[in-house]
Amino acid sequence: MSLIGRSALIVLTLSAVSVAQDIRTATLVGTVTDPSGAAVPNSGISVVNVQTKVETKSQTTADGEYYVPFLNLGTYDVSVEAPGFKKFVRAGLVLEAGSTVRVDVKFEVGAVNQEVEVTAATPLLATDDAVVGGLDDAKKIEESSMLQSKPQHLMYYMEGAYSDNGGTYHILGEPANLINYTVDGANVKQSIRSAIGETSTSLTVPVDSVAEAQVWTTGIPAEVGHSAGGTYNMVLKSGTNQLHFASEERYINKDFVDRAYFQQSVANLATAPFEYHNFDAALSGPVVIPKIYNGRNKTFFLLAYRLDYDHEANVSTTSTPDAGMLSGNFAFGGLGLPIYDPKSIACTLAAGCPSSTGWTATAFPNFQIPQSRFDPVAAKFLSYNPYAPPNTVGFYSSTGPNNNLTALTHYLSDREGYVLKIDEQIGSNDRFFVRWGSNMFREPIGRNAVQYAWGAIDSTEYSYGLREPIDVKNPTLGYYHNFGPTLINEFRFAYQRRNDTVQPQLNNQGWAGILGIPGVGPQTFPGFVGASGGSSVTWTANPSGSPSNTNLRTLNEDFEFIDNVTWVHGAHTFKVGYQGMIVRENDIAVSQPSGVYNFATSGSGLPFTPNTGNSFASFLLGSVTSATFTNLLANYLPRWWSHQAYVQDDWRILHNMTII
Repeated sequence: MSLIGRSALIVLTLSAVSVAQDIRTATLVGTVTDPSGAAVPNSGISVVNVQTKVETKSQTTADGEYYVPFLNLGTYDVSVEAPGFKKFVRAGLVLEAGSTVRVDVKFEVGAVNQEVEVTAATPLLATDDAVVGGLDDAKKIEESSMLQSKPQHLMYYMEGAYSDNGGTYHILGEPANLINYTVDGANVKQSIRSAIGETSTSLTVPVDSVAEAQVWTTGIPAEVGHSAGGTYNMVLKSGTNQLHFASEERYINKDFVDRAYFQQSVANLATAPFEYHNFDAALSGPVVIPKIYNGRNKTFFLLAYRLDYDHEANVSTTSTPDAGMLSGNFAFGGLGLPIYDPKSIACTLAAGCPSSTGWTATAFPNFQIPQSRFDPVAAKFLSYNPYAPPNTVGFYSSTGPNNNLTALTHYLSDREGYVLKIDEQIGSNDRFFVRWGSNMFREPIGRNAVQYAWGAIDSTEYSYGLREPIDVKNPTLGYYHNFGPTLINEFRFAYQRRNDTVQPQLNNQGWAGILGIPGVGPQTFPGFVGASGGSSVTWTANPSGSPSNTNLRTLNEDFEFIDNVTWVHGAHTFKVGYQGMIVRENDIAVSQPSGVYNFATSGSGLPFTPNTGNSFASFLLGSVTSATFTNLLANYLPRWWSHQAYVQDDWRILHNMTII
């Protein structure tokens, strides 16, 4: 199918889904006014489902209007509050699927802790909550549109689940990190606390390997643990006596890619690299080794693979030091701020200068720092030509050049997934499966900062200077034994490992000594950091730190032990089970023994005088505002156990009535 045809199909599919959601859900609207009829903006709206206690919050606009969509059918308590008015409460409001209900509010003057309660005329619904959720089978999974063929996005189509703007999923409004996410019954998140979404924090299996995907929202069975926020489970396919093969390739041709909607410049787009492939394949069948082993009817395999290959470049306009700035000229077309010689700072008061008054310094003539005054470390650093030269006119401000560089910022992302599953029927009473799942996430360049000609000093996340390979591994074993027709035991063991490492390219190369900084270790590149607002150019070079200054390695491991026993006795089905989990981390924090050197405008400005100095001028002069030196003393090694046990009796009193 052509790209245009596939795009049209996706649009039609999403349109159909939107209509279906409107039919199933309700919308609450209204206007909030004060006693005089004037709108009350920023009023707090709380809509609480009486049956599930799920709370949806909103607030009124400047016109006093509110709009709360996608409410599951049921009975709701609506409360509206604002300072200076009595709290408005509307109890017992019945919302039906596909309806849009208006509740206008007219406040009464009073305290918030006072309430005005209005009882809805419609009687409360007599409902009895059971297990609520949705299920997609293999056929529906294959026919559903999914962003980048990631099966976690099947939640988009599930009732009760939704995604926020960051691509993180929630179930019934609960926090995203409380969702239990499993594949073949094994936890596949970075840790039990992680969210599900458009990230590399969980196992991503090939979509063609998925047999079923289900979301449970309420009434979740007792044997499912860690599910305070709902549960999302995928069951992978198993082989059969027939050989099956399926594959899919999604490819975007560069000729179909145009500039972004608001992008006026088309410079470099004609030669910008672009290649996107999304490939899935699955092979399953019996394990047969000719003349050695015939596994038909008892031993089956599944092999699956996925590749998400995204290599592209986009135009980026930014600011870079120009020739004048690099030579010490900070006039900036007559707009520059005065640059003062830090060696000339003196106190003019005989009694001393204990406060911000009485200080003086000598400004460099014509905003020019003589190159003879350049600090040797700064001069050595600049000899490596670390910054890209300007290629557009841009404009000057008082802190330097702006928008004088237009270049391609690259994005290289290679993500692979592997699955191997073996199912074995040992005998009539015993069977097991073993499954290996893994991912390799490689994003060597993630929107690199184009002002760095020396790419190794770029500290942008996933940049040339900070590569970040991520590996996820998840082996699982399940064993089932029938002690008899009414007594069954299930045992599972699973191991989840995610290793996220940041690899600064310039570490352990002795750069402090090369640049001429004495008395510090050779382990890291000395960080040169310009204070925010001190220059129009982001000139900071700190490639030995991580973008968020957190960890060089984050290693998460989970060990799961699960056992469930089911005993059917008359009208009762008894279940008893245990889940134990060992959770541990082994993290290496960022340390920079070679130092981080901070430069502010005060290093080249008149003391305690605003609108003087420039952070890059302070760097050229070697006028360090502050410096930090850190050493790693110990790894972060938390360990903890999680124990869960349950006993459940399903008692079928009548053929159409069961008590759980």
